[in-house]
Amino acid sequence: DAPPPHPEAPADAEEEGKGQKGKGWKKENFWETSGYTPSPEEIAALRAYRAPADLKPRLNALLALMKGTHAFHNYTSGKTAAEANAKRFIVSFTATEVREYGGIEFVELQIEGQSFMLHQIRKMVGAAVLILRYGRDPASSLQATWRSKRVHVPTAPPVGLLLGKVLFAQYNRQNKHLPPLDFHDLRDQLQAFKQASVYPEIVRREVEDNCTLRWLDELHTFYSTWLN
Repeated sequence: DAPPPHPEAPADAEEEGKGQKGKGWKKENFWETSGYTPSPEEIAALRAYRAPADLKPRLNALLALMKGTHAFHNYTSGKTAAEANAKRFIVSFTATEVREYGGIEFVELQIEGQSFMLHQIRKMVGAAVLILRYGRDPASSLQATWRSKRVHVPTAPPVGLLLGKVLFAQYNRQNKHLPPLDFHDLRDQLQAFKQASVYPEIVRREVEDNCTLRWLDELHTFYSTWLN
């Protein structure tokens, strides 16, 4: 059975959502448009949460299933499974670190692919969270999204999504007579910049907007339309 709506969600959430449908209205953005405000208890619980020891290996086992070539038409908009450019090749997708910033624990994910479509990475993260949160079988759940049938995959919040590095592997192979473009000598400076400027901004946005908690509160709607 699909889990019940969050107890703090407004009783007439579905009706409010229907009334707001119009240009630019999207189901996955409902909590932002509805004015829903998480309770202080919910916010405190989210910030106090710490991942269990088995989360990282379970998450990595799930993310590994996304490697290779798949039809990601359900992970963007305006694409069908029949379109050749809906297929994308994922080189790697891993949970690398579990770190605490500003009193909030974050799981760092790294993904490498040949190219990505609009919202694809955010939906890949959303799919992983939904499957783990409700304890569904990763393989069959992901396979359902790669079939031709339209499946609504949740879009994770954009806060924290950043381009880690640009890879020039093909260029380097074709121009071996030139110094490789890999920015390896700048690795320490780039990491220092992220620590000093990027990560604090991610934490600030999360603390001020509670975007992850708002998003988690509406995941049950995707459970009922996809995983149920």
